[in-house]
This record gives sequence, C-alpha cells and structure tokens, in this order.
Amino acid sequence: MVFSKKYCPIWVYDCVVSQSVCDFILYGVDLAQPCRKFAGGLSELFEEISLEELVRASELIVQFLVEEKINEDSTDLLSNFSYYRFHFVSKNARRKFGGIFGTKFSDGVVCCDNPIDDVMRDKAGMTHEAIVNNGNYYTIPFRALVPTNIQNLMFAGRIVCADPIAFASVRGMPQCMTMGQATGTAAALALRDKISVQEVDRDRLVTELTRQGVHGLGNKKLN
Repeated sequence: MVFSKKYCPIWVYDCVVSQSVCDFILYGVDLAQPCRKFAGGLSELFEEISLEELVRASELIVQFLVEEKINEDSTDLLSNFSYYRFHFVSKNARRKFGGIFGTKFSDGVVCCDNPIDDVMRDKAGMTHEAIVNNGNYYTIPFRALVPTNIQNLMFAGRIVCADPIAFASVRGMPQCMTMGQATGTAAALALRDKISVQEVDRDRLVTELTRQGVHGLGNKKLN
C-alpha cells in the first residue's frame, strides 16, 4: 500500500492552533480566517485537516485562556508555547530539523540569510538562530507575495505573508528591496504577455531575476 501524504505531526498541529488563536487575539479576526489559511496549507503537505477541526481546537484554547483569566499575557503564553513545541521534543531535547531550515523554494525570488533582527527579540521564540543556521540561507517564494483570491495584486517588503518568526528575518531592507524587484519584474512579464500576475510563469520569473543579478535562486547556489 502506498500513501501519498503523511499525517500532520502533533507538534506542527499545536503550533498552527496556537498561531490561529494569536491572530484571533491580535487582529480581531474571526477564528475561521486564520484556521482556513492553515487548513489549506497543511492539507497540501499532510492528510487533509478540516477547517472545522482547527476551529474547534482553537476554540478550546480560547476557552482555556478565558477560564484561567490569562488576559494581557495571552499572546506571550501562546508564543512561548509555540516556540517550545517547535524547537523541543522534550524538556532537554531539541528537535532536529535536518533540511527544514534554509529551504530553497522552486519559486524563490529573494535569497536571505538574515537572522532574527535585534529589534524583534522581545519574546522567547525570537532567538538569533530561530530562522536560519549559521552559514545557511533560504529563499522567499513568489507565492508569499501574491494573494490567492485578488487578481493582479502583489505584496512586497514588510507586508509579505509570513509568520512572526519568519517576518522578523525577512523584514530587513535588502530583502524588501529585492522583493520589490521581484514584483516589478513579475508585473512587467504579466503586462508583456497580457496575463494576470497569478499566471506569470514562476520558472521564467526566477530565470529573469537571475539574469538581472539576483543570486541563490532556483538550482544555483549562492556564491
């Protein structure tokens, strides 16, 4: 018997539920909004996780916070919980990620080795090494700059789609400028071919950015 997808690890599930509740508290959105985003993303990688399941789990966390009267410290508690679940298997054993850190996406348009910025290190999860190991780098995928449901709109700079820890790394000015270069190039390709930015060929975009001098994209190593 061959399985095309694996079950979602419980620690990943815990982090997602925690982040959904954080979004609910910080931004005043309906719980279903962040849960819908995470349900879709997780279901691409693992066995399907329903929106209803994530909403119910998030509601239980909210209920706990209310019952325990954890008010202004709620987001700090959730952030610390996510950090622990993400980085540790048990109290004294760190989780080994292997190839997770430093992901080079096929549609990566920005190469980044920036650690967590000093100004963002006010929570337990915001450590220097939280995003990338020394000597490694990752790429920012073009998909993080393009909304799914709004045609011909792109984001660049500090409005990129990223979780808090990733954002604390990608927010640097060099990355923001290169995101602007990527979205500008994508817009030019879309206009030339008379298509929407969502339809721009990602391989072609990466090739064009590489030609312009953006290093570390696609299968090319950063020199």
